[in-house]
Amino acid sequence: MEVYLKEWYDNEAEDASIPPQEEVPDLMVPHIEGPASVNVYDENLSYSIVGYKQGSFTVSSSKVKINEMTDKSCNLSILAGKAFSFILTFVTDSGEKVEKIITVKPF
Repeated sequence: MEVYLKEWYDNEAEDASIPPQEEVPDLMVPHIEGPASVNVYDENLSYSIVGYKQGSFTVSSSKVKINEMTDKSCNLSILAGKAFSFILTFVTDSGEKVEKIITVKPF
């Protein structure tokens, strides 16, 4: 007896076990430093801007709260219990923008 198995769909369990590779920013280009992947209900997540001196941070989701903010850094908390993604944006006083996509993973 000979058995032949062929997998034709994505293996989500195996894909979940592979840690995502974080994008390495070009240090000569302004960027936001901080984790690109966080967990649900995480608190005190620190992000800072590199390459600009002043501006402010905004988030694209109501599921994220900015706890504290200075001219160069911010502290976030995740308010949701489900996986999602959001964009953290730094806007300079002159209107230039730097964005970082952050993925919120389930437990």
